[in-house]
Amino acid sequence: MADSTSLPNDRAALVDSSGQVTRIWFQFFRGLGAASTTDAVDLSGYLPNTVSLLGPASVNVDGSLGAGAATLRLVNDSPAPGNSRYYGTSLLGVKGWHLRDLATLADVDLTGLADGDVISWDAGLAKFVPEAPGGVNWTFYATLWDTAPIFNATITGGAVYDYTYDAVTRFRFVPSPYDPTLDAFYGMFDGVNVTVLIAARGV
Repeated sequence: MADSTSLPNDRAALVDSSGQVTRIWFQFFRGLGAASTTDAVDLSGYLPNTVSLLGPASVNVDGSLGAGAATLRLVNDSPAPGNSRYYGTSLLGVKGWHLRDLATLADVDLTGLADGDVISWDAGLAKFVPEAPGGVNWTFYATLWDTAPIFNATITGGAVYDYTYDAVTRFRFVPSPYDPTLDAFYGMFDGVNVTVLIAARGV
């Protein structure tokens, strides 16, 4: 007898006296395993109309068991979501397939990230943080530029100089009196304050 995806009749025993699956049910189960994903098992007549299939939370149910066919599908699912995506919620709480956003990860701190920067693991912070090519942020920006640094303005506590590298301008605050812990590069300057810290010289 060939394998089949048709349910055995309601009098067919599932197991025999030795506890083994009977041949008719074995062929049925093997037939299901060989069936393609488009094949369906007709359950009509085997389940009462009162039987319900519920999909809690993120699962939608199309059809019903009593009618013979039910399809389970995730909310906003897609047959081809694309590579390197996860199923979950976006920053707005929308369920579906989304690209991984590094800024949402607990072990990633993108504060001060500027165009052209890379991130690397900081063992002290136990996080991935922005780091310029070469591994030393302040030294990298202080020693490499497209054109010579240009004085921009004097502000409270020191002066601001424009450093342009790879067509991106960063603002270096040089404190007066000089304090190396305050010497730093910033991503923004509004004429009064420097903000978005990129790299500090440190001690």
